[in-house]
Parts: sequence; structure tokens; C-alpha cells
Amino acid sequence: MNRESVSSEDRSTDRLFANYLPTKDYSFPQKSRIRKKKEYGLLYRRAKRIDFSYGRLWFLSTDVPFLRLGLSVSKKIGGAVVRNRMKRLLRYWFRTQAKMLGQKADLMIQLEPSSTQVDTNGLFDALNKVLKESMQLLQRCSDKTIGEELCSKKS
Repeated sequence: MNRESVSSEDRSTDRLFANYLPTKDYSFPQKSRIRKKKEYGLLYRRAKRIDFSYGRLWFLSTDVPFLRLGLSVSKKIGGAVVRNRMKRLLRYWFRTQAKMLGQKADLMIQLEPSSTQVDTNGLFDALNKVLKESMQLLQRCSDKTIGEELCSKKS
């Protein structure tokens, strides 16, 4: 279908739905990603870990002035299509939540095979709950309201 065959009514409908299209505000630039093996190693060694029903979340306070995300989705989850879908969902969740957090931290999410059986809202609810817990712990550690040994230990 070429441009001339599209009626003016169809073009006006496109304008109505333009407000619902993703904007640049929800982009996922390279600076928001954890990409290097050395950075993942640092997270595994020094970060605090919280287990939740569909996987684990590692978080570490950093000097980088924004929130960064790393993903670990193993082949146990499923084939390439399933793994890529789960990574897309996690990136979408992160983009929508990162604006509200404003913390300087690195997050790494590792999913378990059971995560593919849950609906998207269930996964997002579990992630929101564990993210809120991790951000509260990061805030307490930065305020020094709990002992330094509790901030550095893995759970």
C-alpha cells in the first residue's frame, strides 16, 4: 500500500495514536547498560543480593550518576526466542522504573526458569517489590543508619 492510497481519515487516526507511541524518554542508552565482564564480576563479588520468587537481584551503589542494568538470562530459561523476550520485558520494566528511582547504582537481574510461566504483571510486581526493598537498603547504607558490615554483606 503506497502513501497515495491511504485516505485522509487513516492519517488522522495515526495522529490520534501518536501520543501512545514510545518516546525518547524511555530509551535505553548504552550508558545505562552494564556490558563488560569486569563490571559483572564486580557485581557478583561486592554487590548485595536479594532473592525473589522468579530470580535474584544484585545491587551495588556506585559513583556513576545514573542507574545501570545488567541481565543474566541462562539457557535454562528456554530457547533464544524465549530468552530474548524475557530480556526485552526486563529492559522495558527498567526503562519505565528508572526515571522514578534517581539512585546511583548498578542492578543485575538473574532469572530462574519459573519466570517464563508467570504473566508479565506478576513478574513486574515481584520486580517492583524487590527493587523497592533494594533501594531502601541502598538509602539506609548511604545514610549510615545501619552498620557498615550489614551494607557490605551478601544476604
